[in-house]
Amino acid sequence: MEPPPAEVLSVMIADQLYQDDVSGRVSLLGIRSDIRAKALPHVHPQLVVYFVLTNGRGTVSVTLRLIDEGEEREPIQETQRQITFRDPLIEVTRAIRFNNLAFAEPGDYRVQLLVGGALVRERRLKVYYPDAAGPEGEG
Repeated sequence: MEPPPAEVLSVMIADQLYQDDVSGRVSLLGIRSDIRAKALPHVHPQLVVYFVLTNGRGTVSVTLRLIDEGEEREPIQETQRQITFRDPLIEVTRAIRFNNLAFAEPGDYRVQLLVGGALVRERRLKVYYPDAAGPEGEG
């Protein structure tokens, strides 16, 4: 019997990540669940996806991808990493940067985290293009 995939403790989307050189502590800057596009198509310079896993066994394949809601197109970006768990009780943290994300249209997108090929968590990311009146109807 195959062991269950690692358990996801957290998945966060942010603009930037800062790690203190002395303490090693991580700060996420600009945590977000949406992107306001100024024009379409929109290229967003960078997003950081920070995640924490536990209960992993051995070396597991982790895939992180950004897709449109209907999965009608190829992923906007996708990356795969190998993570080794020396002990299932430890928490493994990772941050993956996606650069120059090209969004052709507004709508709902998803950041998906797959462990061993199984979808274990996804986060919604909304891309919107406000009309000329602005988001609150202001000109």
